[in-house]
Amino acid sequence: MPNPHGATFNSHPHRTGTLEFDKHDDLAEAHRTLGDRWHVPLEAVFETAYTFGWRHGEITPLKVRQFRDVSPTEAWLHLDADTTKNMEARVVSLGSWCVRLIAMLRELVKGKQPDDLIFTRGLNHRPVQRFDKLWRRGCRMAGVNESLLVHDLRRTAAQRMLDAGIQAPRIMQICGWKTMSTFLRYAMTGRNVLRPELEKLVEFERKQRQGRQELVKQKRMENGGQTRALTGKDKLYLSHSRRKGMQSVAPSSPPATSGRSRKTEKITGSQ
Repeated sequence: MPNPHGATFNSHPHRTGTLEFDKHDDLAEAHRTLGDRWHVPLEAVFETAYTFGWRHGEITPLKVRQFRDVSPTEAWLHLDADTTKNMEARVVSLGSWCVRLIAMLRELVKGKQPDDLIFTRGLNHRPVQRFDKLWRRGCRMAGVNESLLVHDLRRTAAQRMLDAGIQAPRIMQICGWKTMSTFLRYAMTGRNVLRPELEKLVEFERKQRQGRQELVKQKRMENGGQTRALTGKDKLYLSHSRRKGMQSVAPSSPPATSGRSRKTEKITGSQ
């Protein structure tokens, strides 16, 4: 009995494939060209998976009643609980960020009954099931690795949402993950996941440089505004001050004494 939740393009649990952002338009165009030629809504399936990270087995069974057309730039899609892998219903909004997808869905539901499938192929509206060969051909046309799976777009969607600043619990609701461990397996390969934390290093370095400049400036003022190259002892002291968070400056070096003075001190026993 076929698996209704992932009959096509199953993902290996340790896969790390993803679609680079700069390849989206090329792949969408390739799927549009092939879809028009073979009467398969390949681009619409691709855009739905790319935008919301839904599984192939959740997208292809969508029915007309699960698409709600609200306005020219707004619509809704919902998944029934018995059609999702985690047995939980999901609802997503379609807006200005996916106008192309809204237009395609409108065209696909035109003239159909509420319980008809949205994604059908040909004039007789046959269900869209497997399209492995067309998918690989589209990847070749777009210059994308042919090993890319529809399921890999779940990882792509999660990374894009993280980069956009959407919080993890919301992403889990949109894509359909119940546990954080599963979500992290998909999402933590995103390049900008830790960007806010890593940007703190820039601020830290800026403050460190500013502190060093203030120390040097203060030292010059105590020396009467004269510029003098820092000696090794000065640099060592400044480094020690930074580690301790000190804002003081090393005392000026004692005046140099002549060789004759040192000889006098040695003879007289001065200490």
